[in-house]
Amino acid sequence: MTRKEAEALAAEYVLGTLDAESRARFAGDLAQDADLQALVADWEQRLSPLAESVEPVQPSASVWSGIEAALDAKSKTASSDLPGTVTVKASEGSWQEIAEGVTVKMLYVDREAGFQSYLMRLAPRAGLPEHPHSKIEECYVIEGEVLIGKKRFKPGDYHLALEGATHPPLVSVTGALVFLRSEIYDFAA
Repeated sequence: MTRKEAEALAAEYVLGTLDAESRARFAGDLAQDADLQALVADWEQRLSPLAESVEPVQPSASVWSGIEAALDAKSKTASSDLPGTVTVKASEGSWQEIAEGVTVKMLYVDREAGFQSYLMRLAPRAGLPEHPHSKIEECYVIEGEVLIGKKRFKPGDYHLALEGATHPPLVSVTGALVFLRSEIYDFAA
């Protein structure tokens, strides 16, 4: 590795912009190379004033839940007996209230593709107001009953809202549990 390449890698390492494989390879080299350690220390010294000059910002709850979902997905994939898969057990994850009587549990977020999969639990008589869809949304009723406008959905029923569609109000008279796959929403907003 040339001095110029080492300098660039040290900068990217300190900035955290190396992909996982490159970062792991660099960390292995770093542990054994005093010159690389000096380059990293130099970049840390150069960049630390930038970090100190920026006021901290508290991320929204949805940003944290997205980060947690991504980390959970990576850790589950890495430790799983089923490589290349993501598993969320019923006892895992947390429920976030998004409206009175309506909670969601994030299962998977794919920021690159722009979609998320989650469970939504509705208490009796709880619901969501009319809302537009900029992407396709899929809904599968697991438990209870849901009214979308005047149309009733029971366990096993599937509903798809097409891109550009406006959903009428969604309400559950009995309470319900549904699985959704949709565009990424900022539930905390």
